[in-house]
Amino acid sequence: MRGLVLGAVLAAMTAQQAQAQTRPDQAAFRALYKELVETNTTLSSGSCTLAAERLAARMKAAGYAEKDLTVFSTPEKPKEGGLVAILPGTSKLGEADPAAGPSRCCGGQPRRLDPRSLHLD
Repeated sequence: MRGLVLGAVLAAMTAQQAQAQTRPDQAAFRALYKELVETNTTLSSGSCTLAAERLAARMKAAGYAEKDLTVFSTPEKPKEGGLVAILPGTSKLGEADPAAGPSRCCGGQPRRLDPRSLHLD
């Protein structure tokens, strides 16, 4: 019995120490994750659009340009929306970068997705 109590006390102390050593970026990630997990996205009563709006707000706060974030939904299913985000690349290799292949087809310009063309059936 003593061993069980001692084990529980040690586990509680270890958990407190681990929580005290959380870095700011870990705390920010946990807050974002908690917010998204607690957002009801069930088909019956939730809203994926709300989750997309919350994520877009976090991305704007982190410095992403509003022009690169598009929250979308259709009038027929306003709660079944989503988020399209254009994330800028950092490659300095240009044409030599194998990942840059698809961008050559449109002159290196990012393609914009028109949310009205999406079919969410």
